[in-house]
Amino acid sequence: MFDRLEMRRAVIGTWRLAVQRPDALSYFTSDTTGFWRSFAALLICFPAHMLIMFRQGNPIPADLSPLSFVISQFLIFVILWAAFALVVERILTAMDRRDRFFTYLVPYQWANLPLTYLMLLMTLVAGAAPALTMVAMVCAVWTLFAIARAGLAISSLAAVAVVIGDIAFGQALILGFEWIGTALPR
Repeated sequence: MFDRLEMRRAVIGTWRLAVQRPDALSYFTSDTTGFWRSFAALLICFPAHMLIMFRQGNPIPADLSPLSFVISQFLIFVILWAAFALVVERILTAMDRRDRFFTYLVPYQWANLPLTYLMLLMTLVAGAAPALTMVAMVCAVWTLFAIARAGLAISSLAAVAVVIGDIAFGQALILGFEWIGTALPR
C-alpha cells in the first residue's frame, strides 16, 4: 500500500506545485488507482494530526479511554477525507469539470503529507517562534491555491474561491462533529 517511490514523487510534486512548475502534475498518478493510493497519505498524516491536537491542548474527554478517543478521531479523520472527495466530485460534475477530479484530488490528498508534517514541526517550535506557525499556514494555503489552480486548470480568482470553500467546508464539518459530540448523551 505504501509505495515509497510514489510518496517521494508526491512530495516533490507538491513542492513543484507550490513553486508553480509547469510539470508538477506529472509527478502524480492522476487516475482511479492513484486516487485510492493517495489515501495512504491519510494513514501517514494521522499520527501527526493527533500530535498537533495534543500539542494544542486538546484533552482526551474524561469519559473516553485513550484508545476510544484515538479511534473516534481516526474515524472523523477518514470521514472528513471521504466527505471532501464526495463534495469535490459533486461540485466538479455540476461545473462540468468532472474530468479534472483526479488531477485535482490526487495532488490535494498527497499534499497533506508534507503540509501536515510542516504544521507539526511548526507546532512543536511555536513556543519559541509563534510566527513560524503563521508562516506554515500561509505556505499551506498557498499550496492549496496552487493545487486548485493547476489541478482544475482554473483562474487565480476561481482558485481562491476553491481554497476558501475548502477551508469553510472543513471548519463546518469539524464544528458539526464537535456539536454532535456535545449533543450525544454520555
